Amino acid sequence: MFSVRFSAALALLLAAFGPSVTTALEPPGSAPVPGSGAEFLTFGWSEDGKVAYAIVDTPPFRTGYGYTFAIVDAKTDEVLLSIYDHSDQFPGHDGLRAHVEAWMRNAAEIQAGMERYAIRAVGDTIVEPFPLQTGEDRYDVRIREWRVDPATQPYGNGVVGYTVSFSSHRRGTKVVASRGRLWATDVKPLGFVRSPFESRVAIIVAESGNASGGNRFTDFTITGAHLEAGFQ
Repeated sequence: MFSVRFSAALALLLAAFGPSVTTALEPPGSAPVPGSGAEFLTFGWSEDGKVAYAIVDTPPFRTGYGYTFAIVDAKTDEVLLSIYDHSDQFPGHDGLRAHVEAWMRNAAEIQAGMERYAIRAVGDTIVEPFPLQTGEDRYDVRIREWRVDPATQPYGNGVVGYTVSFSSHRRGTKVVASRGRLWATDVKPLGFVRSPFESRVAIIVAESGNASGGNRFTDFTITGAHLEAGFQ
């Protein structure tokens, strides 16, 4: 796949391009999303549970890299800002140069969104696998899929919805997300990132399925979960 651990190299390239492309917001380090081949970048968190991030992957039917920039309210899972860019929109750039171009094209809008939602920049991204162990408690995630006969669905995608349950060994279980109107073959929780301000995590969920020509796709969503409140 590729590596997007490019903060230092990106800063050098931005400097080489000259002051006209320098942005006040520095790009964060990234971390691989386990089991996906994608990379996750955490730009920052607000004190009230909003997270700004990017996912970089190689989607089907297009060459190069896809860049999804977003701000999500990890209390409600509402998407507050969403930007998509792809390296085939800026010819002549590949690898690290493509990542530099993507950052230059979108950093101003990302920074404006972070200012609007009072999101403070954080350091390097850390994507952790489940189960989550903290103190004497242990947390895990369970996906319950809604399935139909795959023969009745486009390209055999028999998963049409799912719920995400978040369980604590000490506190109980709660449903933190419910999604429908999708076509997939499987849905998996791939890991989480922690808020530095409160007992909250953002869970990275992958929705994968079949596309035309024998291709596969994966869509990534973020689901927030508080580590203390709402359990039954």
